[in-house]
Amino acid sequence: MSNKHPRPSRTEVKSSIIQTAREIAATEGWAAVTVRKVAQNIGYTAPIIYEHFGSKDEMLNQVLKYGYDLLHDDMVRSVEKETDNEQRVRAIVMAYWDFAHRTPELYQLMYGMEGARATSEAARDFASPMVAFITSELIRYSPSRITANNVARIMVEAWSFVHGMIALDVSGYTVRFVKSDDLPEVLTGNVMEILRRQ
Repeated sequence: MSNKHPRPSRTEVKSSIIQTAREIAATEGWAAVTVRKVAQNIGYTAPIIYEHFGSKDEMLNQVLKYGYDLLHDDMVRSVEKETDNEQRVRAIVMAYWDFAHRTPELYQLMYGMEGARATSEAARDFASPMVAFITSELIRYSPSRITANNVARIMVEAWSFVHGMIALDVSGYTVRFVKSDDLPEVLTGNVMEILRRQ
């Protein structure tokens, strides 16, 4: 009887590579993530990494895609139980905030923080499902004021505020001025104010 383990599938190998890249980034920063280091940490050879990802850039782009897919799924789940349109928007904002604090290494790569960078411009398309979901929820929130013609500008304004708060919070600045328990209401309250004044 053989004790050999079945060879992992391509999907399983790719998943383990992405997870290992994330773990390195979480402890040492994205600058430390190299194909060689991922291979060493996972117990593979560098050629196996290249067999699944043609380059380091492609590997990082797939981590980026994973991040946007995960954030989109979090947002969709967050609104499923909400019927009130304002509560749906607030749930999206909090899902975004929670994601940034739960998976900071992904957030850094997705938004070019701490020197992290995914190099393919095409990789920005990975955000498209999330952007489409947010825009549809903003229009649903106030269809008489937020329309297909102005929703992109409004979304960017609100998004900039949320991202700015996250950047300040992870840098330790917000705690000097706002109690941690008050941050969710400050965050969502300001976003709602942006939406109401349109």
